[in-house]
Amino acid sequence: MDIQVGDVFVSRYRAARLLGRGGMGEVWACFDIEEKRVVAVKIVLAKHVSRPWVRRLFQAEVVAVARLSHVGIVDVYDLVALPDGGALLVMAFRPGKPLDYAAPKLKSWRMIRGVMLQLLEALAHAHARNVLHLDLKPANVLVDIGPPLRTTLVDFGIARIKRPGKGAETWHKDGSVFGTLEYMAPEQWRGELEKLGPWTDLYSLGVMAHELCTGLLPFEDGPDTAAASRRRLLEPTPPMIPKVTGIPRAFIDLCARLLDLNPVARPSCAADVLAELEEMGEDEETPISLTPPPSSSPARTASLEAVTVVATPSESALVSPPSEPGRSGPFSTRGTLTSRWRLGVDAEEAFNTEQAPPTPGAYGLFGLRELPVLGRVEERRALWRAVRATAERGAPSAVILTGPAGTGKSRLARDAVERALELGLAVTLQTHWSAGGSPDEGLRGLVENALESRGSQGADFDARLLFFMERFPAAAGAFLREARVLLRPQPDAAPDAGLPARVATDVILRAAAHRPVILRLDDVHWSRGEAAELVRALITASPACPVCIIASEREEEAGCDYSEAFETLAGSVDRVAMLPLGASATNALVRGLLDLDDDLADIIARRSEGNPLFASQLVGQLVLERAIERRAGRYVLAGNVDVDRIVPPDMGAVWWRAISVSGAVEEDLMALALVRERVSSEVVDALANILGDRFNTSLTNALGAGLVRKEGDLFSFSHGLLRDYLIERVPVESAPSLHAAAADALTVLVGREDVEESRAQHLRAAGRNDEAVHAMLAAAMWSWRRAERPARQRRLVELLAWSWTNQEAIAIRARALAELAHCHAEGGSAEQANLMIERARQELERASGASQFDRCAAWVHFRDAQVSRLQGRVVAGGLASEAGIDHARRAEEPEVEGLCVAQLGLDAYRRGDHAAAAPMYDRAIELVRRSGNRATEAHILMVKSGLEEPGQMEASCRAAVEMAREAGAVRIELLARQAWTEALFRIGQRERALRETKALSAAAQRCSLRQIASLAEGVAACWAVMADDWTTAMDHRRVAEQWGASTGAIPERATAAAIDLALALAQHDGIAAESAIEVLLREGRTYAEPHFCEVVRKLLVLAPSHMRTRLLILDAAGSEA
Repeated sequence: MDIQVGDVFVSRYRAARLLGRGGMGEVWACFDIEEKRVVAVKIVLAKHVSRPWVRRLFQAEVVAVARLSHVGIVDVYDLVALPDGGALLVMAFRPGKPLDYAAPKLKSWRMIRGVMLQLLEALAHAHARNVLHLDLKPANVLVDIGPPLRTTLVDFGIARIKRPGKGAETWHKDGSVFGTLEYMAPEQWRGELEKLGPWTDLYSLGVMAHELCTGLLPFEDGPDTAAASRRRLLEPTPPMIPKVTGIPRAFIDLCARLLDLNPVARPSCAADVLAELEEMGEDEETPISLTPPPSSSPARTASLEAVTVVATPSESALVSPPSEPGRSGPFSTRGTLTSRWRLGVDAEEAFNTEQAPPTPGAYGLFGLRELPVLGRVEERRALWRAVRATAERGAPSAVILTGPAGTGKSRLARDAVERALELGLAVTLQTHWSAGGSPDEGLRGLVENALESRGSQGADFDARLLFFMERFPAAAGAFLREARVLLRPQPDAAPDAGLPARVATDVILRAAAHRPVILRLDDVHWSRGEAAELVRALITASPACPVCIIASEREEEAGCDYSEAFETLAGSVDRVAMLPLGASATNALVRGLLDLDDDLADIIARRSEGNPLFASQLVGQLVLERAIERRAGRYVLAGNVDVDRIVPPDMGAVWWRAISVSGAVEEDLMALALVRERVSSEVVDALANILGDRFNTSLTNALGAGLVRKEGDLFSFSHGLLRDYLIERVPVESAPSLHAAAADALTVLVGREDVEESRAQHLRAAGRNDEAVHAMLAAAMWSWRRAERPARQRRLVELLAWSWTNQEAIAIRARALAELAHCHAEGGSAEQANLMIERARQELERASGASQFDRCAAWVHFRDAQVSRLQGRVVAGGLASEAGIDHARRAEEPEVEGLCVAQLGLDAYRRGDHAAAAPMYDRAIELVRRSGNRATEAHILMVKSGLEEPGQMEASCRAAVEMAREAGAVRIELLARQAWTEALFRIGQRERALRETKALSAAAQRCSLRQIASLAEGVAACWAVMADDWTTAMDHRRVAEQWGASTGAIPERATAAAIDLALALAQHDGIAAESAIEVLLREGRTYAEPHFCEVVRKLLVLAPSHMRTRLLILDAAGSEA
């Protein structure tokens, strides 16, 4: 395209002067004939737009500048597609010259300081909205000396938007680096995307500050600036020696920190740097003895395919630009930002200021600009009160935004977070929940967001995790391991149910040690107890955690579990009603979305009834159907368009029409909606293979119409209500095939994510009941391996409520009953456990002809054996284990066979028959290795260690602990730790054994593992008895009773009886002693653990002679063992 002065683009923009030229096109100063103003127009040539990575680069720039609204950042007015495939990006024209040209006029510290202050305000605004400039250099900073001095940040051509949970995204498969070498931060130069952040732009700012004060780049001492840049990226920067007089020492020190090679050592946000700079006084203007730095040239700029906006026309050549753009936003006042919790009037005013009505929206920018937050003055003040309360008390506070869907709850919360970040008041963490649930949301999603690790694997994931820990240092503890288990579990991993809350709490506490945290929890009404669990974890944090929770809920689905938890945490919860917007705010919102004429804007405002989501969708419908045209400077209805047809009065009709016009097939979108809220590309591909090419076409059309969006690897609908609408409209005749497609698409995630319950529900709806039964049982087993007892029990109860029509299903039912029996036994309900086992046996008899009979029978007998042993019925347990072995062999199920053999080995060990136990353990380990289950192998290795000498036992238990940790099996890890404490006791490390036992008990209680907690407390009581510390012994005995009395296991009963006898003898209570010794003699004959034997020997010293003879029987058994 050969552009000449006087050419007119799209009948509106007349070219006046070339401002710059780059790899993608040219930038021209143009006269806007319609608006009678000067604009800067970036012309991107069609040949470049056709290249995918260049198109992504340009799209990122458009999205970045469209979401920013600050006096120090160039405004974007419109995006226009050209007939030849090129594009125009229309921006505000700002007077001034690039900083490298203006430098000779910056003759004092006062002027340098002024430029830095204004740049920092612009950066603070951009960073708070997740936009990184990444090409900060003098050529991209316009300076109008004035007076008043005015600095503008331009050219976001390689800017990156940090997506929630993903961090900075790349455009090149090979990870090519973009930027200007002389000003680039080391992490950007090395292509370390996980380390890009506000500190990256601040490094570039430090290079510019050094150049302004010295006339040279860091290390520059000759013509070879590239060599100087390489040294700067690899060597610590030497102290700056300013050539401008009056530069404060504090500024020199600040620049040194900005130029630190380690991003963690730099200031973390622009607001902090701005506050430091404000505190430095202004000196008198002093002549600057500085040779102007050379202007930017190809030799000093890295090879880029991005355009640099260099606005240098003479003011006489063009009409004057407007004095101030309309979209200045709430932070246009200079000098109001603050770094930490300085809660003065200025910060309060900046936080609470109502956003000015936005400039009327342009057609090309619709859907790119953020919805403005208007008419929410009192609601924003409520959020400020919570933020302030957190600051003043250094303790938690909470606000719940409640209202109908679409009233802007999440948008207001995000706006508050952005303002707080811009002011430097807090760091922010966020997550959300959905009706159907998804592994990438909730507490797991909160951790992914904090680590910016979505989609990362292997070394990339580890780098992001380690960088987070470096940014927010704290005692490592188990965080590194547990974060890996939670986010990237191994296929056979079995983390416990409390793991998400522990890791999420650790993340919050780490961040809160840096500065207060604003925690956004969207749609807590769907949190299924996770929000309440997180809040309860924060309650117990010590010291108090300064976190301000901003939660949102739909008023029609509000719950009380999280509300009560919030009130316990914060003392009180401010519930803020999000009512529909008033008429004037709704009208301003509509005009901000698109520059409609007054009559059409009034129609949209009335029909939206104050609902921002509805207003946006109605305007979007006008755009989608090309029902408007520009006339007399406004958008009006085109031709004879029927506004009632295009803009229906209810939301469902709007979405139905939007889908119809988009060209997407509604049933294809219904299938996508049924799968889950956020669908990975892998599942979308599977869905496309099932539904055919038509699905791909529908998805492409839906993406183009804005009905579906894609963020990274995930697809989701533009709003949860649209998904709800599609699910509600699934036709009865199409439901089976659509549910079947959803179930089959989710199959690709089986074994990696918790999807079996969703698959089971879809399979039932599709009429594939036998498959549904297997899927729900698999979901229950997933919960068992992860120690999620409530989820396991709920899934089993639901499974058992289904109808059972054939022998195969009845066999599965028998196994489900046995699983539920074990679930009840673990929870301490012996009566319910026995009832379920009896019913399981009856169902097995009915299913004797099923092909899966032996497999199910093996598991039923294994669970029967577990329940029997938990209740002290060792003989019955042994018979059940033997039956389980027989069925497992016939079914060729080595895992359950190995488990049953290990049960028999444990029985032999407890009888003192070590010769019989050893080969059983070896056989069990061999079988389990064949099944590939590392967690079960760790369990059996731990049990086998009881046969070994004390030193070898300690090493084996330690190995079992590590193996269980690698497998992510927290339950097995705790059992192995319990055996390890016994080993420590046996090798004489009693103090360490006591410490480890206390830690073990706390961990088991946290995971609600009753028997482990009970035994750990019993062991601690035994240690106290040995030390004659009767008060401590009674305390531990009480807790052991609390956790283990209802399970009734022999180890608990035997240990409890021994402790009770010791306490009774110490207190000279003969009646209690006689009662305790009867229980002890009955339960202790088959129990010979080291801690128990030591207590028995202690009792031989304490007991009177008539009891001593009876106790010698137990001592002899222990000695033999």
